[in-house]
Amino acid sequence: MPENQQMFGVWKAYKSENMAAVLEKAGAPWMARKMGANATPTVTLTRVDDKQIKMTTKSAIFSMDQIFVVGEIVEFKPPFQNESQTFLTEWTDDGRLIFFQGPAGSDVKNTGIKQIRSLEPNGEMLVTSIQGDVTGYRWFKREN
Repeated sequence: MPENQQMFGVWKAYKSENMAAVLEKAGAPWMARKMGANATPTVTLTRVDDKQIKMTTKSAIFSMDQIFVVGEIVEFKPPFQNESQTFLTEWTDDGRLIFFQGPAGSDVKNTGIKQIRSLEPNGEMLVTSIQGDVTGYRWFKREN
């Protein structure tokens, strides 16, 4: 699947919609839902090599680096979670970047949170987060 070079760079969130509901459906604790829903993180997406993508997320309450391998399962322990999570990353044919996340060892494509990163016609990045029947959105502007 073709990668979208325009997805790489520094992005600053400026607006969110329904993220608390997505986090609640995912089982996040109350405090994590409140902080996560109201966060305006800066996200840096970097191409490490032909299979690896590094995502650095910084906000007022935490900072983290993650390395994802396109098409492969990776395990990582995110902030504010007690257990490791399984991640799967894929490019779509139309250049969107999808992250699947769920409990370690789970079938993340069918049971976890699905985050779809897409570039909008106005140059912004939209992250659509789906957990079961609940969908939330976070909009980002390029910082570069």
